[in-house]
Amino acid sequence: MCGEQQMGFPKDSYSVMHLDLSCLDSVRSFVDTYRSSGRPLDALVANAAFLTYQVLISESPDGGLAEGEEPRRSAEGYELSVATNHLGHFLLANLMIPDLEQNPSPDTRLIILGTVTANGDGTGGSVPPTLQGMKDGFKTATMIDGGEFAPVKAYKDSKLCNMMTM
Repeated sequence: MCGEQQMGFPKDSYSVMHLDLSCLDSVRSFVDTYRSSGRPLDALVANAAFLTYQVLISESPDGGLAEGEEPRRSAEGYELSVATNHLGHFLLANLMIPDLEQNPSPDTRLIILGTVTANGDGTGGSVPPTLQGMKDGFKTATMIDGGEFAPVKAYKDSKLCNMMTM
């Protein structure tokens, strides 16, 4: 039994649409497809997350990349966890805000979730992060702060950027 059937969603109450948050062209295409459906937007929840797990089990003692490993990148060239967890959400939210505003309901919502972003003592380091990597042109940097790639920090910083969006 499919998840939606287990949850009791009537078949005409939802549509399955392709969205790859790591690809900004996919985000734009999703918005176009959604708008062509004619459905009103009541709420948008930004909660997708990507963390480079295979790197975490590498031989690197500091939880970063093992020798010779490279961070994964999106189709546009951004580090994949930041592309998925922040840039995709940021673009989607900004493109969909007019749809929320057009809904006459007073209860429309844009919800952006983070995770352990408030813990400055954790692997992610300083809160808020410096944005040097973004300032330098994020396609050439692997981290938001411009430092060496560390998967857990990349994840945490991407979720923290979502909180800074609020």
